[in-house]
Amino acid sequence: MIKSILVAADGSAHARAARELALSLASAFEARVTGVHVVDVRLLEQPPFVVGAYPVETIAPSQLPIEMLEGFRANADKIMSDFRDAASAAGTEVEFRIEEGVPAETIADVAESYDLLILGKRGAHARYSDDLVGSTADQVVRKSGTPVLLVDGETPTLQRLLVFYDGSAPANNALKLAAEMASTLGGGLGLRILTVARDLDEAAKTQQDAREYLSAYELEADFRVAEGEFVFEALEDLETEPSNLAVLGKHGHSFLHDLILGGTTEQLMRQARIALLLVP
Repeated sequence: MIKSILVAADGSAHARAARELALSLASAFEARVTGVHVVDVRLLEQPPFVVGAYPVETIAPSQLPIEMLEGFRANADKIMSDFRDAASAAGTEVEFRIEEGVPAETIADVAESYDLLILGKRGAHARYSDDLVGSTADQVVRKSGTPVLLVDGETPTLQRLLVFYDGSAPANNALKLAAEMASTLGGGLGLRILTVARDLDEAAKTQQDAREYLSAYELEADFRVAEGEFVFEALEDLETEPSNLAVLGKHGHSFLHDLILGGTTEQLMRQARIALLLVP
């Protein structure tokens, strides 16, 4: 059950969308919500703006202008205040933590004591990059032992969940979490289960376990099996049968893929333009 939600907050549009989704889910699940903002200690070891790739002598934290340190604190306080105001408007009580550290590592560590972590796909510096997934989100997904929900710049209205199922342990965990979400949120929220394998018979056999598991729930679910390459079929399915949230395991069956997050998972994370829930 989702009873505790951690939300990464950095003041960006993606983080605000993550916050709004967290508040919505908290109401449905009666879960406690905690916001966390991490002051990046790396910014205390170098000038805040470096143009090009030229080497620049770093500045020791003790030598930083007091105005810069006060600026970091004022920014964190504003993010905390905005978070509390949004929660108050939604009628939800929240906690907020301001931490110091390397953002990805700190967020992943704090998330270990929560049931769900929600953060934006991209952060405050997204305008400087064309990547669909920022470096912090990418690293958090790799490090976190907690399910991670990555949100785009707009808060998704959850009407249909697409679950990618390959029979692996993470895929089974993803299926269980998706079923719990659909059951709790109600309102006709549908499930679509997609299994991709080398041939259709293999895919159908793998998907049978998902069918049997979901039979215990009174949910609207449809199933599709496909033969071919996973990322291509996944993106095609999202195009032809639009969903609001894709749910999948962080890793598949391959041990080698476990070491590098999961080749297909990483490709989908970088190419799918919808919210993604990645489950260990």
